[in-house]
Amino acid sequence: MLRESLVNDIASAWQEKVNSFNGVRMKKNELSALIQEKKETHELTDVDVSCALICQHMRKNKPIFPPHAGIETSFKKYIVSLMEQLA
Repeated sequence: MLRESLVNDIASAWQEKVNSFNGVRMKKNELSALIQEKKETHELTDVDVSCALICQHMRKNKPIFPPHAGIETSFKKYIVSLMEQLA
């Protein structure tokens, strides 16, 4: 859970930084420096986050670890209606 929030934070910060530069090239190892800075901020220095993972997010333009709301099944609906009847 902590790793997912760290990666999403890095990806969103990198997206903002790329958009603010408007196509201008950034200095070498800028992404690596951002990853290291965010890892220290979140106090997760032992977690491995690669530049390729963040670049994958940029190519697909979606969250790396999207929140999962679960699936709605007919059995679940049946249990909920049964609980409502018993209440």
